[in-house]
Amino acid sequence: MSCWHLDDKWQALAQWSLGQALVAAKFDQGLDRGDALEGFWFDWVIARLLTRECDQLFVEADRSFVPTSVFQPGTNDLIMTRMLGDWHALHQDWRGAEEHFRTLLKMDRFDWWGNVMTDYLDYGVMAVELGDTTDYERSREQAIERFKGTDNKWIAEQVLNSSLILPANSNLMAALEPMAELAANTSTNSGARDAFAQPAKSSMSLALFEYRRGQYAKAAEWSGRCLAYPDCLPLPGTTARIILAMSLHQLGKFETARSELGLAQASIQNGFKTNLNQYNWRDWLFARILLREALQLPGGSLKTNPE
Repeated sequence: MSCWHLDDKWQALAQWSLGQALVAAKFDQGLDRGDALEGFWFDWVIARLLTRECDQLFVEADRSFVPTSVFQPGTNDLIMTRMLGDWHALHQDWRGAEEHFRTLLKMDRFDWWGNVMTDYLDYGVMAVELGDTTDYERSREQAIERFKGTDNKWIAEQVLNSSLILPANSNLMAALEPMAELAANTSTNSGARDAFAQPAKSSMSLALFEYRRGQYAKAAEWSGRCLAYPDCLPLPGTTARIILAMSLHQLGKFETARSELGLAQASIQNGFKTNLNQYNWRDWLFARILLREALQLPGGSLKTNPE
Protein backbone atom coordinates (compact mmCIF):
# COMPACT_ATOMS: atom_id res chain seq x y z
CA MET A 1 0.00 0.00 0.00
CA SER A 2 2.93 2.31 0.67
CA CYS A 3 4.17 1.73 -2.89
CA TRP A 4 0.72 2.65 -4.18
CA HIS A 5 0.66 5.95 -2.30
CA LEU A 6 4.23 6.64 -3.41
CA ASP A 7 2.90 6.29 -6.98
CA ASP A 8 4.86 3.12 -7.73
CA LYS A 9 1.83 1.26 -9.05
CA TRP A 10 3.74 -1.59 -10.69
CA GLN A 11 5.61 -2.41 -7.47
CA ALA A 12 2.33 -2.16 -5.57
CA LEU A 13 0.83 -4.78 -7.86
CA ALA A 14 3.89 -7.01 -7.44
CA GLN A 15 3.76 -6.85 -3.64
CA TRP A 16 -0.02 -7.30 -3.49
CA SER A 17 0.25 -10.32 -5.78
CA LEU A 18 2.96 -11.90 -3.61
CA GLY A 19 1.09 -11.18 -0.39
CA GLN A 20 -2.16 -12.52 -1.83
CA ALA A 21 -0.45 -15.78 -2.82
CA LEU A 22 1.19 -16.25 0.57
CA VAL A 23 -2.03 -15.58 2.48
CA ALA A 24 -4.08 -17.84 0.22
CA ALA A 25 -1.57 -20.66 0.57
CA LYS A 26 -1.58 -20.34 4.37
CA PHE A 27 -5.37 -20.42 4.60
CA ASP A 28 -5.55 -23.35 2.17
CA GLN A 29 -3.10 -25.19 4.41
CA GLY A 30 -5.22 -24.39 7.44
CA LEU A 31 -4.48 -22.09 10.34
CA ASP A 32 -3.06 -23.40 13.57
CA ARG A 33 -1.81 -21.60 16.66
CA GLY A 34 1.44 -20.72 14.88
CA ASP A 35 4.65 -19.39 16.34
CA ALA A 36 6.86 -16.32 16.37
CA LEU A 37 8.92 -17.57 13.41
CA GLU A 38 6.16 -18.26 10.86
CA GLY A 39 3.49 -16.07 12.42
CA PHE A 40 0.67 -16.71 14.86
CA TRP A 41 -2.85 -17.32 13.55
CA PHE A 42 -3.87 -13.71 14.24
CA ASP A 43 -0.89 -12.44 12.18
CA TRP A 44 -2.28 -14.26 9.15
CA VAL A 45 -5.79 -12.92 9.78
CA ILE A 46 -4.38 -9.39 9.92
CA ALA A 47 -2.41 -10.05 6.72
CA ARG A 48 -5.57 -11.15 4.93
CA LEU A 49 -7.42 -8.04 6.06
CA LEU A 50 -4.58 -5.84 4.79
CA THR A 51 -4.51 -7.74 1.50
CA ARG A 52 -8.19 -6.98 1.03
CA GLU A 53 -7.62 -3.33 1.90
CA CYS A 54 -4.85 -3.16 -0.68
CA ASP A 55 -7.03 -4.85 -3.27
CA GLN A 56 -9.65 -2.16 -2.70
CA LEU A 57 -7.15 0.44 -3.90
CA PHE A 58 -7.10 -1.33 -7.27
CA VAL A 59 -10.90 -1.59 -7.30
CA GLU A 60 -11.27 2.14 -6.77
CA ALA A 61 -8.63 2.94 -9.38
CA ASP A 62 -10.35 0.68 -11.90
CA ARG A 63 -13.64 2.51 -11.35
CA SER A 64 -12.22 5.99 -11.65
CA PHE A 65 -9.33 5.79 -14.10
CA VAL A 66 -9.89 7.14 -17.61
CA PRO A 67 -6.91 7.67 -19.96
CA THR A 68 -6.37 11.31 -20.85
CA SER A 69 -6.15 10.28 -24.51
CA VAL A 70 -6.06 6.94 -26.28
CA PHE A 71 -4.40 8.48 -29.32
CA GLN A 72 -1.85 10.62 -27.45
CA PRO A 73 -1.46 8.84 -24.11
CA GLY A 74 0.85 9.99 -21.36
CA THR A 75 3.21 7.71 -19.50
CA ASN A 76 0.75 7.39 -16.61
CA ASP A 77 -2.01 6.33 -19.02
CA LEU A 78 0.13 3.44 -20.27
CA ILE A 79 1.24 2.41 -16.78
CA MET A 80 -2.25 2.48 -15.28
CA THR A 81 -3.95 0.72 -18.19
CA ARG A 82 -1.37 -2.07 -18.24
CA MET A 83 -1.34 -2.40 -14.45
CA LEU A 84 -5.14 -2.65 -14.25
CA GLY A 85 -5.16 -5.22 -17.04
CA ASP A 86 -2.70 -7.33 -15.08
CA TRP A 87 -4.74 -6.88 -11.91
CA HIS A 88 -7.90 -8.16 -13.61
CA ALA A 89 -5.92 -11.08 -15.02
CA LEU A 90 -4.64 -12.03 -11.57
CA HIS A 91 -8.26 -12.16 -10.45
CA GLN A 92 -8.90 -14.31 -13.55
CA ASP A 93 -11.41 -11.71 -14.72
CA TRP A 94 -10.54 -12.20 -18.37
CA ARG A 95 -13.22 -9.88 -19.76
CA GLY A 96 -12.11 -6.98 -17.57
CA ALA A 97 -8.48 -7.61 -18.48
CA GLU A 98 -9.26 -7.86 -22.19
CA GLU A 99 -10.86 -4.41 -22.19
CA HIS A 100 -7.68 -2.85 -20.82
CA PHE A 101 -5.38 -4.69 -23.22
CA ARG A 102 -7.63 -3.78 -26.14
CA THR A 103 -7.15 -0.14 -25.13
CA LEU A 104 -3.38 -0.66 -24.86
CA LEU A 105 -3.17 -1.87 -28.46
CA LYS A 106 -4.60 1.51 -29.51
CA MET A 107 -2.00 3.34 -27.40
CA ASP A 108 0.99 1.18 -28.23
CA ARG A 109 2.48 3.21 -31.06
CA PHE A 110 3.73 5.54 -28.31
CA ASP A 111 5.30 2.83 -26.13
CA TRP A 112 8.54 0.84 -25.89
CA TRP A 113 8.67 -2.18 -28.24
CA GLY A 114 9.10 -4.66 -25.36
CA ASN A 115 5.84 -3.57 -23.75
CA VAL A 116 4.10 -3.48 -27.11
CA MET A 117 5.05 -7.05 -27.97
CA THR A 118 3.92 -8.32 -24.58
CA ASP A 119 0.62 -6.48 -25.03
CA TYR A 120 -0.04 -8.42 -28.24
CA LEU A 121 0.49 -11.69 -26.38
CA ASP A 122 -1.66 -10.55 -23.45
CA TYR A 123 -4.49 -9.49 -25.71
CA GLY A 124 -4.16 -12.64 -27.79
CA VAL A 125 -4.57 -15.08 -24.91
CA MET A 126 -7.45 -13.00 -23.56
CA ALA A 127 -9.28 -12.93 -26.88
CA VAL A 128 -8.85 -16.67 -27.43
CA GLU A 129 -9.90 -17.48 -23.85
CA LEU A 130 -13.07 -15.43 -24.35
CA GLY A 131 -13.79 -16.91 -27.79
CA ASP A 132 -13.20 -13.61 -29.63
CA THR A 133 -11.47 -15.30 -32.55
CA THR A 134 -12.19 -12.54 -35.08
CA ASP A 135 -10.47 -9.97 -32.87
CA TYR A 136 -7.61 -12.39 -32.28
CA GLU A 137 -7.11 -12.87 -36.03
CA ARG A 138 -6.92 -9.12 -36.46
CA SER A 139 -4.44 -8.64 -33.62
CA ARG A 140 -2.04 -11.35 -34.79
CA GLU A 141 -2.03 -9.94 -38.32
CA GLN A 142 -1.23 -6.51 -36.85
CA ALA A 143 1.64 -7.94 -34.78
CA ILE A 144 3.19 -9.65 -37.80
CA GLU A 145 2.86 -6.53 -39.92
CA ARG A 146 4.26 -4.25 -37.23
CA PHE A 147 7.35 -6.32 -36.51
CA LYS A 148 8.13 -7.81 -39.91
CA GLY A 149 11.76 -7.41 -40.82
CA THR A 150 12.90 -7.33 -37.18
CA ASP A 151 16.39 -8.52 -36.35
CA ASN A 152 15.53 -8.88 -32.65
CA LYS A 153 15.37 -12.52 -31.63
CA TRP A 154 13.16 -11.94 -28.60
CA ILE A 155 10.61 -10.06 -30.68
CA ALA A 156 10.62 -12.87 -33.24
CA GLU A 157 9.87 -15.42 -30.53
CA GLN A 158 7.08 -13.29 -29.08
CA VAL A 159 5.52 -12.79 -32.51
CA LEU A 160 5.54 -16.57 -33.00
CA ASN A 161 3.89 -17.11 -29.63
CA SER A 162 1.23 -14.42 -29.98
CA SER A 163 0.43 -15.44 -33.57
CA LEU A 164 0.14 -19.20 -33.01
CA ILE A 165 -2.17 -19.48 -30.01
CA LEU A 166 -4.64 -20.90 -32.54
CA PRO A 167 -3.89 -22.76 -35.79
CA ALA A 168 -2.99 -20.48 -38.70
CA ASN A 169 -3.53 -20.59 -42.47
CA SER A 170 -0.74 -21.08 -44.97
CA ASN A 171 -0.37 -17.36 -45.73
CA LEU A 172 0.15 -16.49 -42.09
CA MET A 173 2.58 -19.37 -41.62
CA ALA A 174 4.58 -18.14 -44.60
CA ALA A 175 4.71 -14.66 -43.09
CA LEU A 176 6.08 -16.15 -39.87
CA GLU A 177 8.89 -18.12 -41.52
CA PRO A 178 11.44 -15.25 -41.24
CA MET A 179 10.59 -14.96 -37.54
CA ALA A 180 11.17 -18.68 -37.03
CA GLU A 181 14.47 -18.54 -38.91
CA LEU A 182 15.64 -15.69 -36.68
CA ALA A 183 14.53 -17.49 -33.52
CA ALA A 184 16.42 -20.62 -34.58
CA ASN A 185 19.62 -18.76 -35.47
CA THR A 186 22.01 -19.37 -32.59
CA SER A 187 24.59 -17.03 -34.10
CA THR A 188 22.29 -14.03 -33.89
CA ASN A 189 24.04 -11.24 -32.06
CA SER A 190 22.20 -7.99 -31.64
CA GLY A 191 23.44 -7.18 -28.14
CA ALA A 192 21.09 -5.78 -25.56
CA ARG A 193 18.11 -6.10 -27.86
CA ASP A 194 18.31 -9.89 -27.50
CA ALA A 195 18.88 -9.80 -23.75
CA PHE A 196 15.39 -11.18 -23.13
CA ALA A 197 15.87 -14.20 -25.40
CA GLN A 198 16.32 -17.47 -23.50
CA PRO A 199 17.16 -20.85 -25.06
CA ALA A 200 14.31 -22.73 -23.35
CA LYS A 201 11.75 -20.16 -24.50
CA SER A 202 13.21 -20.08 -27.99
CA SER A 203 12.88 -23.86 -28.24
CA MET A 204 9.27 -23.76 -27.08
CA SER A 205 8.39 -21.08 -29.64
CA LEU A 206 10.00 -23.10 -32.43
CA ALA A 207 8.23 -26.26 -31.28
CA LEU A 208 4.91 -24.44 -31.58
CA PHE A 209 5.81 -23.12 -35.04
CA GLU A 210 6.73 -26.59 -36.31
CA TYR A 211 3.59 -28.10 -34.82
CA ARG A 212 1.37 -25.49 -36.47
CA ARG A 213 2.85 -26.26 -39.88
CA GLY A 214 2.46 -30.01 -39.44
CA GLN A 215 6.11 -30.90 -38.87
CA TYR A 216 5.37 -33.08 -35.84
CA ALA A 217 8.75 -34.80 -35.57
CA LYS A 218 10.53 -31.43 -35.59
CA ALA A 219 8.03 -30.07 -33.07
CA ALA A 220 8.75 -33.00 -30.76
CA GLU A 221 12.49 -32.41 -31.17
CA TRP A 222 12.24 -28.71 -30.25
CA SER A 223 9.96 -29.55 -27.32
CA GLY A 224 12.53 -32.03 -26.07
CA ARG A 225 15.26 -29.40 -26.34
CA CYS A 226 13.20 -27.04 -24.24
CA LEU A 227 12.61 -29.68 -21.57
CA ALA A 228 16.33 -30.47 -21.47
CA TYR A 229 17.15 -27.01 -20.09
CA PRO A 230 17.34 -27.00 -16.27
CA ASP A 231 15.46 -23.69 -16.03
CA CYS A 232 12.51 -24.74 -18.20
CA LEU A 233 10.12 -25.68 -15.39
CA PRO A 234 7.49 -24.84 -14.60
CA LEU A 235 7.46 -22.46 -17.58
CA PRO A 236 8.01 -22.66 -20.53
CA GLY A 237 8.50 -26.39 -19.97
CA THR A 238 4.82 -27.02 -19.24
CA THR A 239 3.84 -25.46 -22.57
CA ALA A 240 6.56 -27.41 -24.38
CA ARG A 241 5.29 -30.62 -22.78
CA ILE A 242 1.81 -29.98 -24.20
CA ILE A 243 3.26 -29.39 -27.66
CA LEU A 244 5.29 -32.58 -27.25
CA ALA A 245 2.17 -34.51 -26.26
CA MET A 246 0.23 -33.23 -29.27
CA SER A 247 3.15 -33.99 -31.59
CA LEU A 248 3.52 -37.54 -30.25
CA HIS A 249 -0.21 -38.00 -30.60
CA GLN A 250 -0.05 -36.94 -34.25
CA LEU A 251 2.82 -39.41 -34.72
CA GLY A 252 0.70 -42.22 -33.29
CA LYS A 253 2.55 -42.54 -29.98
CA PHE A 254 -0.61 -42.32 -27.92
CA GLU A 255 0.51 -43.74 -24.55
CA THR A 256 3.61 -41.55 -24.32
CA ALA A 257 1.58 -38.55 -25.41
CA ARG A 258 -1.00 -39.21 -22.72
CA SER A 259 1.73 -39.48 -20.07
CA GLU A 260 3.32 -36.17 -21.09
CA LEU A 261 -0.02 -34.42 -21.13
CA GLY A 262 -0.86 -35.70 -17.66
CA LEU A 263 2.31 -34.09 -16.30
CA ALA A 264 1.47 -30.81 -18.02
CA GLN A 265 -2.10 -30.87 -16.77
CA ALA A 266 -0.99 -31.29 -13.15
CA SER A 267 1.50 -28.44 -13.57
CA ILE A 268 -1.17 -26.09 -14.93
CA GLN A 269 -3.56 -26.88 -12.10
CA ASN A 270 -0.84 -26.11 -9.59
CA GLY A 271 0.23 -22.98 -11.48
CA PHE A 272 -3.23 -21.42 -11.41
CA LYS A 273 -3.63 -22.34 -7.75
CA THR A 274 -0.27 -21.30 -6.28
CA ASN A 275 2.01 -19.69 -8.87
CA LEU A 276 0.04 -16.99 -10.69
CA ASN A 277 1.67 -13.56 -10.74
CA GLN A 278 1.91 -10.51 -12.99
CA TYR A 279 4.98 -11.93 -14.72
CA ASN A 280 3.58 -15.32 -15.71
CA TRP A 281 -0.24 -15.27 -15.80
CA ARG A 282 -0.22 -14.95 -19.61
CA ASP A 283 2.06 -17.99 -19.92
CA TRP A 284 -0.15 -20.13 -17.69
CA LEU A 285 -3.24 -19.06 -19.62
CA PHE A 286 -1.46 -19.81 -22.92
CA ALA A 287 -0.58 -23.28 -21.62
CA ARG A 288 -4.16 -23.93 -20.53
CA ILE A 289 -5.49 -22.92 -23.94
CA LEU A 290 -3.12 -25.38 -25.61
CA LEU A 291 -4.12 -28.04 -23.08
CA ARG A 292 -7.75 -27.70 -24.14
CA GLU A 293 -6.71 -28.02 -27.76
CA ALA A 294 -4.76 -31.17 -26.93
CA LEU A 295 -7.72 -32.72 -25.12
CA GLN A 296 -9.90 -32.20 -28.20
CA LEU A 297 -7.57 -33.86 -30.71
CA PRO A 298 -9.36 -36.60 -32.64
CA GLY A 299 -8.28 -40.24 -32.63
CA GLY A 300 -6.69 -41.91 -29.60
CA SER A 301 -7.96 -39.85 -26.69
CA LEU A 302 -5.40 -37.70 -24.88
CA LYS A 303 -7.72 -37.24 -21.91
CA THR A 304 -6.13 -37.99 -18.58
CA ASN A 305 -7.78 -36.73 -15.42
CA PRO A 306 -10.47 -34.07 -15.67
CA GLU A 307 -9.38 -30.46 -15.18
